[in-house]
Amino acid sequence: MTAGEGAAIAAAGSILARACTSLLWPDFSGRTVALDPSAQAYVERWLGKREQMGLNGRQPLFCTISKGERFGGPIDSGYVRKALPRLAARAGLERRVHPHALRHSLATALAHEGKPLPTITAQLGHSSTAVTDRYLAKIAPADLIAQVRDRGRLPTS
Repeated sequence: MTAGEGAAIAAAGSILARACTSLLWPDFSGRTVALDPSAQAYVERWLGKREQMGLNGRQPLFCTISKGERFGGPIDSGYVRKALPRLAARAGLERRVHPHALRHSLATALAHEGKPLPTITAQLGHSSTAVTDRYLAKIAPADLIAQVRDRGRLPTS
């Protein structure tokens, strides 16, 4: 998945943290992840909607909103796996979209932006830069070809 495809998913309603900036948010494991300004704007908008629905800070940040006994409970991972393909279709994407692909897309986008490997490792919550390096080694073939072609030709004389 390219960074552009990831942005299209964001436009369809998914929140993507594409780059590290000042806003930090604890994730479900208790570690802190950074959000870029556009992701921050989505989160702030969601916090306003949560407040209007009567949700407070005791529920998970991303929780169920269907009225009933599960209201405010954690979102089932199966729901997310089913929702992403629907959001991708609404965004006009034909490729398979799944939660883990968003992590690969984030890692690739950060690398293309020139972020240091330790920064990418920390953002993804990897235990070592070797794990992150494996993510980045799977750069899309089209990106690899374009980067090599951008080198130009050596003089032949």
